[in-house]
Amino acid sequence: MEVAYLRSYENMGKAAVRCVSGCTCEESSLDGHHSEKNSQVFLHSFKASQHANCTVEVEGGCEEGEGALLGAGSTQLLLHSFKCAAPH
Repeated sequence: MEVAYLRSYENMGKAAVRCVSGCTCEESSLDGHHSEKNSQVFLHSFKASQHANCTVEVEGGCEEGEGALLGAGSTQLLLHSFKCAAPH
Protein backbone atom coordinates (compact mmCIF):
# COMPACT_ATOMS: atom_id res chain seq x y z
CA MET A 1 0.00 0.00 0.00
CA GLU A 2 1.07 3.56 -0.55
CA VAL A 3 0.09 6.86 1.03
CA ALA A 4 1.04 10.06 -0.80
CA TYR A 5 1.48 13.06 1.51
CA LEU A 6 2.88 16.56 1.38
CA ARG A 7 6.23 17.42 2.96
CA SER A 8 7.18 21.05 3.46
CA TYR A 9 9.54 23.24 5.50
CA GLU A 10 7.14 24.87 7.98
CA ASN A 11 3.97 24.19 9.96
CA MET A 12 3.89 20.49 9.10
CA GLY A 13 3.35 17.65 11.54
CA LYS A 14 3.54 13.88 11.85
CA ALA A 15 0.97 11.10 11.72
CA ALA A 16 0.82 7.41 12.59
CA VAL A 17 -0.29 4.84 9.98
CA ARG A 18 -1.80 1.58 11.26
CA CYS A 19 -4.09 -1.23 10.18
CA VAL A 20 -7.10 -1.26 12.48
CA SER A 21 -9.49 -3.85 11.05
CA GLY A 22 -9.34 -6.91 8.80
CA CYS A 23 -5.72 -6.74 7.68
CA THR A 24 -2.54 -6.41 9.71
CA CYS A 25 0.54 -4.25 9.20
CA GLU A 26 3.42 -2.83 11.16
CA GLU A 27 2.66 0.64 12.50
CA SER A 28 4.65 3.33 10.72
CA SER A 29 4.75 7.11 10.64
CA LEU A 30 4.57 10.02 8.21
CA ASP A 31 6.66 13.14 8.79
CA GLY A 32 5.35 16.16 6.91
CA HIS A 33 8.37 18.32 7.69
CA HIS A 34 11.68 18.58 5.85
CA SER A 35 14.38 21.23 5.83
CA GLU A 36 14.40 21.98 2.08
CA LYS A 37 12.65 25.27 1.26
CA ASN A 38 9.97 23.66 -0.91
CA SER A 39 6.83 21.54 -0.75
CA GLN A 40 6.75 18.11 -2.40
CA VAL A 41 4.50 15.06 -2.45
CA PHE A 42 6.24 11.96 -1.02
CA LEU A 43 5.18 8.29 -1.14
CA HIS A 44 5.13 6.16 2.00
CA SER A 45 4.97 2.42 1.20
CA PHE A 46 4.02 -0.28 3.68
CA LYS A 47 2.96 -3.92 3.53
CA ALA A 48 -0.40 -5.11 4.79
CA SER A 49 -1.86 -8.60 4.86
CA GLN A 50 -4.55 -9.34 2.28
CA HIS A 51 -8.14 -8.99 3.42
CA ALA A 52 -11.38 -8.09 1.63
CA ASN A 53 -12.17 -5.38 4.21
CA CYS A 54 -8.88 -3.79 5.23
CA THR A 55 -9.20 -0.57 7.26
CA VAL A 56 -6.11 1.64 7.53
CA GLU A 57 -6.02 4.62 9.88
CA VAL A 58 -3.85 7.72 9.51
CA GLU A 59 -3.91 9.62 12.79
CA GLY A 60 -2.14 12.78 13.86
CA GLY A 61 -2.28 14.31 17.31
CA CYS A 62 -3.47 17.85 17.96
CA GLU A 63 -1.32 18.49 21.02
CA GLU A 64 1.75 20.70 20.95
CA GLY A 65 5.01 20.27 22.80
CA GLU A 66 7.74 17.72 23.23
CA GLY A 67 6.64 14.14 22.64
CA ALA A 68 3.45 15.15 20.86
CA LEU A 69 2.64 13.47 17.56
CA LEU A 70 2.47 16.91 15.95
CA GLY A 71 5.50 18.92 17.07
CA ALA A 72 5.32 22.36 18.66
CA GLY A 73 4.10 24.87 16.09
CA SER A 74 3.07 22.10 13.65
CA THR A 75 -0.43 22.52 12.38
CA GLN A 76 -1.09 20.06 9.57
CA LEU A 77 -0.30 16.93 7.64
CA LEU A 78 -1.83 16.87 4.16
CA LEU A 79 -2.67 13.52 2.58
CA HIS A 80 -2.63 13.48 -1.21
CA SER A 81 -3.79 9.95 -2.08
CA PHE A 82 -3.99 6.34 -0.95
CA LYS A 83 -3.22 3.37 -3.19
CA CYS A 84 -3.86 -0.31 -2.58
CA ALA A 85 -2.80 -2.94 -5.11
CA ALA A 86 -2.94 -6.72 -5.07
CA PRO A 87 0.47 -8.41 -5.32
CA HIS A 88 1.44 -9.79 -8.73
